[in-house]
Amino acid sequence: MPALHDLERLKTLRSLDLLDPAAEAAFDRLARLAARSLGVPVALVSFVSADRQVLRGAAGVPEPVASQRELPLSHSFCQHVVVTEASLVVADVREHPLVRDNLSIPDFGVVAYAGIPLRTKDGQVLGSLCAIDRRVRTWTEEEVATLTDFAAAAMSEIELRATVREAEQSRREWLALLDSSGEGVFGFDTAARCTHINGAALAFFGYTAEECLGRDMHDLVQSRPPDGSPQTLEESVIYQALQTGRAIHLRETVLRHKDGSPLSALCSCSPVLKNGVVAGGIVTVVDIGERKRAEEWQQLLAEAGATIAVSLDHRTILSSLARLIVPRLADWCTLDLVGDDGHLARAAYAHADAAKEPLLREMGERYPPAATEPSPILAALRDGSPKLIAEVSDGDLAALTRDDEHLRLVRALGLDSGIVLPIQARGRTLGVLSLVRVGTRRFRATDLPPVEELTRRCALALDNARLYAQAQEAVRLRDQFVAIASHELRTPVTSIRGYAQLLERQAAQGTLDAARAGRHAGHIVAQASRLGALIGDLLDASRFQQGRLDLNLEACDLTALAGEVLAAFRTAPERTPRHSFRLVAPGPVVGQWDRARLDQVLTNLVSNALKYSPEGGEVCVEVRAMPDDRADLLVRDQGIGIPPEEQPQLFQPFARGASSHGQIGGTGLGLYIVRQILEGHGGTIAVASVPGHGTTFSASLPLAAAAPPLALPAD
Repeated sequence: MPALHDLERLKTLRSLDLLDPAAEAAFDRLARLAARSLGVPVALVSFVSADRQVLRGAAGVPEPVASQRELPLSHSFCQHVVVTEASLVVADVREHPLVRDNLSIPDFGVVAYAGIPLRTKDGQVLGSLCAIDRRVRTWTEEEVATLTDFAAAAMSEIELRATVREAEQSRREWLALLDSSGEGVFGFDTAARCTHINGAALAFFGYTAEECLGRDMHDLVQSRPPDGSPQTLEESVIYQALQTGRAIHLRETVLRHKDGSPLSALCSCSPVLKNGVVAGGIVTVVDIGERKRAEEWQQLLAEAGATIAVSLDHRTILSSLARLIVPRLADWCTLDLVGDDGHLARAAYAHADAAKEPLLREMGERYPPAATEPSPILAALRDGSPKLIAEVSDGDLAALTRDDEHLRLVRALGLDSGIVLPIQARGRTLGVLSLVRVGTRRFRATDLPPVEELTRRCALALDNARLYAQAQEAVRLRDQFVAIASHELRTPVTSIRGYAQLLERQAAQGTLDAARAGRHAGHIVAQASRLGALIGDLLDASRFQQGRLDLNLEACDLTALAGEVLAAFRTAPERTPRHSFRLVAPGPVVGQWDRARLDQVLTNLVSNALKYSPEGGEVCVEVRAMPDDRADLLVRDQGIGIPPEEQPQLFQPFARGASSHGQIGGTGLGLYIVRQILEGHGGTIAVASVPGHGTTFSASLPLAAAAPPLALPAD
């Protein structure tokens, strides 16, 4: 069962320590409350791994399960809740095809079962909260609602645990960051030779302890005044302390890193006296370069917040961020976003040398990241972690580029050091930020935390922009729904009112005979049927958007059904004398389907074909059995066709071709309903069309559609 093996789901379970087969007081308490509230002998709070069910909360379970706190999947009902991601409510499990072979039935006497998914905010189903009875039981809506409330309480406990864990992780990270920026300390003897040195100092200077111990520290990290001029021995804090025996406090100076780069610092030096004689000293080093960089970072983050907060357009956000990053953090940068097709696309870029920005654009267009290349951008996208490339050699450049022209572009831009970070929000990777430095300035590990914070703020801004766009789209769909519904519903209502008034007037005038009454009543019935169909489509669309589709599966001959639908359309109002129908089917095609729903599919597809064939022509329905235990259904017309740019949106709610607006009526729900019904049967649908040459809708259905999960009663 793929859902049980989902790596992200299992990772979440392990990260929350939910797979440890041990009792937990909070979950046990919930199980007891659930059992008492529903009057059942057994209640469980369970989590399912790839091979077992762990009972973290239990009430009424027998030994040895009560002590072992786990069950094999052969005894697990909960696994079906995880796999289907839906509640499982069964009055008698012995009769239910999904669970009647479960070994808990003979081993523990399970008869009735009701399980509610334990679902995270991002949709992962970790397990279930369930109630079990040893007799046949019809679960009421109130009982299911009670279980749902207990499941919500269980998830609140889990989410609280996750929040506490994240807070603790953040605290540890923050403490680690503080420790990494702590004061460096080293000691020296009367010859200025190093006697001991702590980790902070080693990290600050870039040496190992072996490289420092016994070495002249003045020679090793020769200090300089802030202006960078050479410093004599007499000016050194080490030698001044040795010669004068007096402490020197917080002198601003510039020291030297192992790689030769300057280090801004505040130095203090205290002599160590033995019997009143200077025997050495202790130097403390405070990295004021970090402090200054931190101040600069805080200023940058504040500016970034102000810059990206003024817009809800993602391209404006990214463009502003790129201009903020360059040249303060990097010599050039790129921002790539993940598109709907899963591929990266260049969204923004900037270079300190404006004349080189066309090269950045050219490189993005000609050499987008490819899945087969060893790109740090794709690596960050795949594993969601930042990549630090402290130094890039000529060999590295050759390995990162695809051909000589690509290498020429990169060398023209410059690439000596880089950081690549995934842009992530709410568990989703939205894109990748790449920063590049050119020349002697290099990225270090200490640059990662603040750059990650900048990326996090960028991700939040992009996520807000996405949510805003979704909200705007929801408003647009609502307005579109109101406009379409009011227009489409008004037409049959107006017609019904007109014929009813005509009946009333003719009856009052005494001119109404049976023939007239029959015609008028027929018009009223036809328009009422149209009105009922419109309302049915709107209700179906609402159900589908809530994830609800009830199927009554039975043996159904698709060929016979297609013939019945076409026969009905031969006398339908929308059919004109210029239309003809043809059914192509070598014989019966029988499958386990919901006949009424497939009737709806065929009706919508044929009706759509007639609407989009205003000049007439043949509507052909083809049914055929395929060798892979599937059935194909094709509906072809010779109508006006659908432009390629409109085809991807055809199966969305309220989608209607722009070329047909004002010519062809309808709610734009027909094809959306068709797709939902077919997908509910495990099928698919596709469209092929050339404007002016008709349209073909191709559906594929498994002959044995999977039985839908038992649905909860509607609230």
